[in-house]
Amino acid sequence: MFNKPVTELTKEDIDALVENEVPESKVLDYKGDLPTENKDFAADVAAFANAAGGFIIFGVPEKKDADGKRTGIPASADGIPGLNSDEVIRRLEAIVRTNIDPKLSGLHWHTIPGFPKGPILILHIPRSWSAPHMLTVGESRFPSRNDRNKVWLDVREIRSAFVRSTELPALIHRFRDERLGKIIAGATPIKLKPRAKLVLHLVPFASVSEGAAIDLATWGKRPPAPLGSGGWDSKYNNDGFISYRDLNEGLIQSYLQVFRTGALETVTTLRERRPDGLTLANLWWHEEDIIDKTKAYLERYREAGLELPLIALVSLLDAKGLTVPESGMRDVSVGMYVSDRDTLLLPNVQIQDYGDDALPKLFKPAFDALWQSLGFPRSFCYDKDGIWNGEDFRW
Repeated sequence: MFNKPVTELTKEDIDALVENEVPESKVLDYKGDLPTENKDFAADVAAFANAAGGFIIFGVPEKKDADGKRTGIPASADGIPGLNSDEVIRRLEAIVRTNIDPKLSGLHWHTIPGFPKGPILILHIPRSWSAPHMLTVGESRFPSRNDRNKVWLDVREIRSAFVRSTELPALIHRFRDERLGKIIAGATPIKLKPRAKLVLHLVPFASVSEGAAIDLATWGKRPPAPLGSGGWDSKYNNDGFISYRDLNEGLIQSYLQVFRTGALETVTTLRERRPDGLTLANLWWHEEDIIDKTKAYLERYREAGLELPLIALVSLLDAKGLTVPESGMRDVSVGMYVSDRDTLLLPNVQIQDYGDDALPKLFKPAFDALWQSLGFPRSFCYDKDGIWNGEDFRW
């Protein structure tokens, strides 16, 4: 049941936990009632975030042994009497916000009706990549989870957690730099046409952790298109799964490589160089393509149950001499604005959840930087309020 988003969990899923006596674990905790102690609830949430993430299910009491101790096995799915979920969620999120440092984000809530005493409330806490998180109420301590129990990190464990947190950005950029080096050297999964290249990497934080692996079946069932392509072929390969656009010339226009770790690389070649040595790039089209393809890739990640956040990194290779077509929006000639370097690395884009409505806003700093590299003040695909609307600007 936990291989799908929390908002898709149903009454049948909860009933199955009780029927099958699924015990508490490192990623699962049952609560018969709503929390009354701020410190205890904040510690529970921080413990999950500092460990592997997990679920707290309110409204499911546990069985007790002969001594009256909780066993961690669900006794029944009762629900919470008179639950006002909006009010409760606001109260509990306020506890998290004011009692944990650094701040936690990405909590997901879901209410399921239809139980004897009222609805059941589920809280999903993702694994935090800003760990370790400390309690700021009472004694300053760092909680975590071990099996079904809450534990407190010792000095050595705290130090290790801080080291992992600071290493993460470097690991992500190292992956991107190594991949760009291979693309420049021509060591790609399929040989590309020798043109300027637009590259998009999606690097889930989980993909750089030790032993990271995803189920590639989700990608194989409905292979998404690579950047710059509307038609494509696909197959499994040594690195994972690949889809590509074959031009029937022995060379490829674009490809999408999904690595076994969950990281993703997609590359498309730009137009041939003109006789004057310039390469034309329709920035409006590329912005729309990046947004639409990222939505499709996020949907596959969601179906596979991969935890966010992830970092999106946009790069251009062999970009010296890159320019834009003439447009009625500006009274200048082609070639007046030209990239002066071969490699353009645009600002990172961090994607925290699967709501895709925010993607254009998240990509705006990267797209602005792309236009600025060609001499413009910003991306003209955004209006004065920062809303992306490519329909207002086309070549």
